[in-house]
Amino acid sequence: MDLKLNLDKSADELRSDEQTAAKKNRRNTVLLYCVGFLVPVIIVGALAYYNREQQAKYEMQQASNDRMNTGDYTIPAVIEGDYDTYRWTNGKLTYRVNYHFTLDGKTYHGTNDMAREPVSRNQVALYDPENPANNRLRGMADPEQFIQHKPTTQSWDEMGGKMISGWIAMALIGAIRRRRQKPAK
Repeated sequence: MDLKLNLDKSADELRSDEQTAAKKNRRNTVLLYCVGFLVPVIIVGALAYYNREQQAKYEMQQASNDRMNTGDYTIPAVIEGDYDTYRWTNGKLTYRVNYHFTLDGKTYHGTNDMAREPVSRNQVALYDPENPANNRLRGMADPEQFIQHKPTTQSWDEMGGKMISGWIAMALIGAIRRRRQKPAK
């Protein structure tokens, strides 16, 4: 290992070089903290936006389901072809059927899991009067028995706040440690 001493530089020039290096190091540290802060904020913001979109879709679906369930919006429907049988992990059986019905001259199609095996191809469909494409057969299996369709209970906004608080705490701990490690002048 070659060590070259630069004896041509004065003490002031060496001190100036050290200060320049220290400034660059501080600049790089600040840049690292900024990037380290912005990346999680951007990720959490994107996830919060996505969660809000999912929550809005879920609420629209719930409102549509409420309209179907509270009104008497029923129409005769016909099961198409054969149906498939599914056994869930909890042991319950459902029967997946494809069906169609015609309302105001337009044909709508659907697929549902029924709690009981269909005894006839003729069924009764419930539909949302504001959006008939949202429909289901009467006697459909309750999906809440098998899987959860609800959005996450903890919002990304709350999680983002916790992540940012954690980041700030880590940054403060790091700054305190560095201050303690600096040699006295």
